[in-house]
Amino acid sequence: MNGITQLHHLSLKVAESQYETVVDFYKEILGLKVIRIQDNATFLSCENVILEILISDDSLNTAESVLNHFAFKAEDVDGLLERVKDAGYQVSMQPTKYVFQGKDPYPVYIAFFVGPAGESVELFREMSAAEMQSDDNESHTAFNPHDPIVEKERICC
Repeated sequence: MNGITQLHHLSLKVAESQYETVVDFYKEILGLKVIRIQDNATFLSCENVILEILISDDSLNTAESVLNHFAFKAEDVDGLLERVKDAGYQVSMQPTKYVFQGKDPYPVYIAFFVGPAGESVELFREMSAAEMQSDDNESHTAFNPHDPIVEKERICC
């Protein structure tokens, strides 16, 4: 055992002018629960992982961020994505079935959107092989997880 037991938190650095909008988005639209508020940060719970929204200065350039994207496990990817769209946020990848290839193929159902601070967020659901095969009429969009799909136009309403 290497001493690491799980991912503890992700930190999203946002400009002070965006702070309330970003916190409200994750709290009201995605349903995360506020567990702690500090002078310059709000911590939101998502089961076993915490999302920290950290205030930076207003000169923050999101293109300089080292965070590529983060993913939320969701049972209802389509329903949650509708809430995001209804709130006026850009979808950067429509819901897509994909199988990560390897020794043990890993079928998933995923979608990406651009959050209120310009961050790329993935909605993610594991699928069974039977689910993937049951929709033979549906297209399984080719998706390369290393493709900069999340770097497309970062437009937020």
